[in-house]
Amino acid sequence: RFLFDVTPGSGATSPLSGLLKFGPYDSSAFRPKEPRILVVCQQSNRGGFSRAAAAFEQGLPESKYFQKGFKEMFRLRNVHWGFAETKGPTPKHFHDAIVAKIESSEFDLVIVEGNEAQKSLPVEQNSFIMSKALLLGMGIPVQGLKQENVRKSGDWLGNVLGPMALQVYAKLGGVPWTLPASPDVDREIIVGIGSAEKRETEYAGGGIRRVVGMST
Repeated sequence: RFLFDVTPGSGATSPLSGLLKFGPYDSSAFRPKEPRILVVCQQSNRGGFSRAAAAFEQGLPESKYFQKGFKEMFRLRNVHWGFAETKGPTPKHFHDAIVAKIESSEFDLVIVEGNEAQKSLPVEQNSFIMSKALLLGMGIPVQGLKQENVRKSGDWLGNVLGPMALQVYAKLGGVPWTLPASPDVDREIIVGIGSAEKRETEYAGGGIRRVVGMST
């Protein structure tokens, strides 16, 4: 069971049902209640990202799992949006747009445009990775959102924005739920390990590199 409050009876067997019924575990203590979020995207994609931002905040009535948006699900008062349009797709374009916006305003989190094609680019040519490195160096958490997804609708978009809302809340320092405490006297640590294999070529016999990530 997932616990969403210290009071008895505030548990649920699924994260979604618990959040919708009780709100996040740290709802009363969480700050900021009015997060400032910056969206960084190319000028040509501004319309799609603006629409996705509205759906992220308010929810999608036609979606099965994301009818309530980020604001209501996590019991926030408001979400303040800012947009930084880049003049092109290169890391320099994104760097210049981010620096100009960050110098004039403060933000709690930044959503950066990404796309499928970036997966095959070297790091120094990958606008998303370079933007993420820049922002993390400034101490600002980053969330990616692919341009291919922002023009989707219904359940497809809801299935993207639902997990994204949870990630954004956690990156803002929130605690969406906790697990029941163990009756043991020992302290516990929960470790999650994920891995992926990156092939040098698509053909059999090509070199394979395994990348392992860990979270606690």
